[in-house]
Amino acid sequence: MHVSSLLLAPVLASFVVLSAPASPARAHARSTRHTLVRPFSAQDADGKALYLKNCKQCHGVTGEPTKTAKRQYEKIASLNDAEFMKQLTTKVMLDVVRKGKGEMKGFADKMTAAEMEAVVAYTQTLSKSGG
Repeated sequence: MHVSSLLLAPVLASFVVLSAPASPARAHARSTRHTLVRPFSAQDADGKALYLKNCKQCHGVTGEPTKTAKRQYEKIASLNDAEFMKQLTTKVMLDVVRKGKGEMKGFADKMTAAEMEAVVAYTQTLSKSGG
């Protein structure tokens, strides 16, 4: 075998591996990585704790805004309102938590992406449990 063929073989092999289609599992993980939040479970106490630390002051413990918050922010959302929450996708909720909306400031500089996802997952349970 020629020396240049020996040197070129590993390069060609890596090209074949890199250009091969991803496995279905990897393709699914890549397509859902930033759009889905796993359902809240008892193991996700961090979502509840983060909500109570960062959100309850305005949105209340149960998702119902406090009286003070209602007076101060006339458009504040009731996170335990099932009809309202049905209108929001997980992506929209993550964007609001990350960037803020209206008078609500974003939390991108206060929480990690995983923490924001945990808060959204917990928040999504507030309307399902009736508050």
